[in-house]
Amino acid sequence: MPDNREIVLEALLLHDKGEYADKIIKSILDKYSYLERFERGFINRVFTGTVERRLSLEFILNHYSTVKVNKQKPVIRAILLMSTYQILFMEQIPDSAAINEAVKLAKKKRFNGLTGFVNAVLRQISRNKENIDSLFFELKCDEVKLFSAKYSCPEWLCKHYLSELGAKTTEQILINSLTDRKICARTNLSRISTDALIDKLTKEGIVCERIDGFDSFYITANEGLSNIDSFNQGLFCIQDLSSQRIVNDEVKERLKNAELVIDVCAAPGGKTCHIADMAKFLNSGLKIISRDLTDSKVEKIEENTDRCGFDNVSTCVWDALREDESLLEKADIVIADVPCSGLGVIGRKVDIKYRVQPEDFKSLSSLQKEIIDVVSKYVKKGGMLIYSTCTVNNAENSENAKWIEENLPFSLVSEEQYVNDNPDYDGFYIARFVKNQFSNGI
Repeated sequence: MPDNREIVLEALLLHDKGEYADKIIKSILDKYSYLERFERGFINRVFTGTVERRLSLEFILNHYSTVKVNKQKPVIRAILLMSTYQILFMEQIPDSAAINEAVKLAKKKRFNGLTGFVNAVLRQISRNKENIDSLFFELKCDEVKLFSAKYSCPEWLCKHYLSELGAKTTEQILINSLTDRKICARTNLSRISTDALIDKLTKEGIVCERIDGFDSFYITANEGLSNIDSFNQGLFCIQDLSSQRIVNDEVKERLKNAELVIDVCAAPGGKTCHIADMAKFLNSGLKIISRDLTDSKVEKIEENTDRCGFDNVSTCVWDALREDESLLEKADIVIADVPCSGLGVIGRKVDIKYRVQPEDFKSLSSLQKEIIDVVSKYVKKGGMLIYSTCTVNNAENSENAKWIEENLPFSLVSEEQYVNDNPDYDGFYIARFVKNQFSNGI
């Protein structure tokens, strides 16, 4: 049976082959579900931390290793990366343990001839770990290289952030991206009040932190959400504060008299559940049509709506690019939280910053326009179109909002950009439009 570090190595090598970090860790933890909780926590922490800080770790290794990272054998490179992470970012792990286990792992993987190299490099890093920051300081004359190496963010993306947001905001975004994100829970008000829910959870031994101005709270779920009775009973949903802002006071007012809301790119169903909950809370007869592209995505929506008991939602597998003639000008509100580059959630999806590429901005912006061109036709005259993304990129956000006003019969009524320099918010963009009463159709 493999030990914990060998399991991490297995996961890192899968990631090197192009598999997604979140899928890898879920598969790994499911496979080794028999392990103690602290062991599973160690595996998760070392794997995700190593992936998240990969560029910083490579920068440090390149300074202390006689063989550059890109020239090392994949197994040795992965062992060095994960061990350097333990030495620099896991105080509870003695350096000697991290080094000795790395040497054992190299030997176990039949790299006996490289155990001395592994030992020497890691001991160098251990001896000099108090001076690691000075390595980054040497880059102070080049902001792009400094931010990339210090905060493990690709240089092109650092340059993009700097050009659109400036140095101060960019650095705060990158700092926050490496900080553990809180789990935000939104109370299902049609089922229970927030105060009553927090009291119930507290009695269950769950730590909650109320959020001023929201019917929401941060939750510490060490044992996982599936082990919390209140979650299984559908008393709350997991939804970031920035996403919750889609349903602002103006939208709530419209929901009082609305008959139909269509959520066209809805998985995993957070916004659908929010609308469904508000409709029940307001005693509205509103119906919600919630759609996404694949069976697996729609299953996620149904998992959430079924758990919460929202019988005012109907789901359907549907390509948002395909026009549904039966829905033309039928919806009071259409929500289009479109596919995007995801730069707003780099603190939650540890490898998205490595996967997105500069050319994606143009192709995604084009796709977003195509989707809006189709789904905007479902909005009644005087109805609302809500366009949103979980990214921080003008081409996908404000420029698309301008395109909508210039090319479709809609007027912008409100616009919000949440930049993830605030640790309480993911990066998120929301633009709300009203369809012109006297349009000639689209």
